[in-house]
Amino acid sequence: MRILILDIYPKKPYRISKDNNGGYGSSNRYGSNMVGKAINWFIKKNVDWPPLSSVHVLGILRSKGHEVFYKRELPDFLDKYDLFVIPSSIVCHESEINLIKKLKSLNKKIAVIGPFASSNPDLYIKEGAFVIKGEPEMFFFNEDINLKKIQNLKGVIDNFALSPLDDLPLPAWDIIYKNYPTMFSLLKNKQKMIPLLATRGCPYSCRFYCTYPLQQGIKVRQRNPSLILNEMKHWQSTLGVNFFIFRDPVFSINKKHTLELCETLINSNQKFQFVIETHLNNLDIELVKKLKAAGMVMVKVGVESAMKDVKKDANRFSIDEDDTFNKIKEIESLDIHVTTMFILGYPKDTIETCKATIEYAKQINSIVTQFTVFTPYPGTPAFNGYKEKILTNKYEDFTMYDLIFRHNNLSKEDIEKLKNEAYQKCYLNPKWIKKYIKARSSLPH
Repeated sequence: MRILILDIYPKKPYRISKDNNGGYGSSNRYGSNMVGKAINWFIKKNVDWPPLSSVHVLGILRSKGHEVFYKRELPDFLDKYDLFVIPSSIVCHESEINLIKKLKSLNKKIAVIGPFASSNPDLYIKEGAFVIKGEPEMFFFNEDINLKKIQNLKGVIDNFALSPLDDLPLPAWDIIYKNYPTMFSLLKNKQKMIPLLATRGCPYSCRFYCTYPLQQGIKVRQRNPSLILNEMKHWQSTLGVNFFIFRDPVFSINKKHTLELCETLINSNQKFQFVIETHLNNLDIELVKKLKAAGMVMVKVGVESAMKDVKKDANRFSIDEDDTFNKIKEIESLDIHVTTMFILGYPKDTIETCKATIEYAKQINSIVTQFTVFTPYPGTPAFNGYKEKILTNKYEDFTMYDLIFRHNNLSKEDIEKLKNEAYQKCYLNPKWIKKYIKARSSLPH
């Protein structure tokens, strides 16, 4: 079979990612003032990769003998494809629906994958597509599809039992790189990189509003460290990539597995650099030293808010604010860059609490500071309390950077002003400018 993964995006002046936000996606509209627009442009130009699950599906289908293709725009000749696979997201939803309608009018067979469609399948089924629920890699890995079989697929296809992550073939990044090379050029120009996974699953209580567990579940599953090393070596030798971003929801949640991976990478004598995202509670200084020895150059951590009661109300567990500050500074003392992530507009937030969070972020002064906006997503437990308060009827407005519900204390205009203030204070801070100039020269060019 000839199968096309058609990964469509609306045209916007900011980056849209379907891989962020647990696969629901995000539209990185950092702000509307001069600083915000400059960051919008910079990130769109320098950071890009497709949803990781789609690249895994490409690899699995190719391993089974199918001809596979990946495009971000509708090709001229549609008759040569037997199946169209569309990665779903909330931030591209209306664009995806328009695409499905066009393909259906031509009597094409359409599969939709991804956590947004898994949680909201009727949105896609009513337009004539079928939805593969859960992790699409597991469906295509466990099921041998053919022309006759796909003609009979409709509605929701419940996923098969999860196969071990170690059984999956390599994702097909070589296909992606032909036309859409991935980028993470925040500290180094034209930094090629490969996203990969060491674990899947997240058990933390912030799943009340977080979308990660909707597809990956709450049970943590690990990959064999030797296979992770083999994958990194493969992309280093075939694509010339030695920079990686681990897309685990909570890297280092299993300390034993993390240490085994570190030892495997260190003992290989290969030179890699990588970025992780984790919870500060899962990092101690000895583990950070081990990760650095293995190649870690940046860690992304969710700080979320400076206010304990605001976080507690949203079921967000975090360590004490002083401990957070001290641990970040300790990590940075080892020449590890830190990305801090904050959320404005939590249910109990006010203008004053948001301003306190902005000042706290400025005080931390991490190399990258990100402010998103609390968003109750359809499919999460949080949505039930907000569905009557939603201010938009368009899913693409759920950007993760805009207020989309009637907040008790804040307006959309308040959030926009706060977001503009946040990025301006952090990125026009003379201490940050000095820090960034130094960091630009810290990675080999």
